[in-house]
Amino acid sequence: MDTDQDELKAKSDAEFLRLALERFDRDLRADQDNRVKMLEDLKFEAGDQWPEAVRADREKDGRPCLTIPRTSQFKRQITGDIRLNKPSIKVRPVDGLADKKTAEILNGLIRNIEDQSRAGYVYSVGADCSVTCGIGAWRLTTEYNDDGFEQDIRIKAIPNALSVVWDSNAIEPDKGDASHCFVHYRMSKREVKSRYPEAALVDFEVTGDDPEATRAADWYDGDSMRVAEYWVKKPYKKKIFKLSDGRILDEEGMKQPDELERIQMLGLRVVNQREVDTHKVCQYIMSGNEVLEGPIE
Repeated sequence: MDTDQDELKAKSDAEFLRLALERFDRDLRADQDNRVKMLEDLKFEAGDQWPEAVRADREKDGRPCLTIPRTSQFKRQITGDIRLNKPSIKVRPVDGLADKKTAEILNGLIRNIEDQSRAGYVYSVGADCSVTCGIGAWRLTTEYNDDGFEQDIRIKAIPNALSVVWDSNAIEPDKGDASHCFVHYRMSKREVKSRYPEAALVDFEVTGDDPEATRAADWYDGDSMRVAEYWVKKPYKKKIFKLSDGRILDEEGMKQPDELERIQMLGLRVVNQREVDTHKVCQYIMSGNEVLEGPIE
């Protein structure tokens, strides 16, 4: 029985990984032309402005390859304004159940999160990359504080915006309709083994025309390998309830002790209910060969 379950799990894991690699390959290819141009912009800004063939000819003849950085001043006109007028998150009450005091409390909490996260720097990194090559990125995450069990919300920089790969089928500007997203980076195999002792550090030798093996082999390169955070939406159904005071709660919200007390104290009742399609987001850490960690909901 255990053997059958292990085989089923192995097949399920293999299918999951195959789909993830297919998605990554498809999403990367869909945006490849744009990414090539973005990389050219980053190299140009860094001073690599001469075509390789021209540079080689000039160096062969002993002629200089002068680079005069003219674009930086125009870029700083934009990023300088962003640094002076720092972006920030603001909460505004917009419906009949919202009130200004709650919005002010939330704004205070968000300002504290931004302050603790050094969000001004994070926004500047994203803006600088966006102005240079057309895309910038940062992330919201949670982390445990040093001496407690509560997690704090933090805003973190993503210095390399090209490491973020979105679902190529998403069409909304904010990617709200995306079913998945990758954030990938290179790590030495020694570091991967240190973080994930049970990881199989596989080197692929591709023979023939097996597309799955080719996709997996692209993740390995000598002493380093690509590791990706794979964020995926998992759909499920839940019930929501409308109370007589106009508020809407789901099943989990109805079970909260403070909500139960409030409902009983005010004599509230359920006036309507329905089932809705929603989703939860899970994170996996994966290589080209296996899931290293997850799912983390």
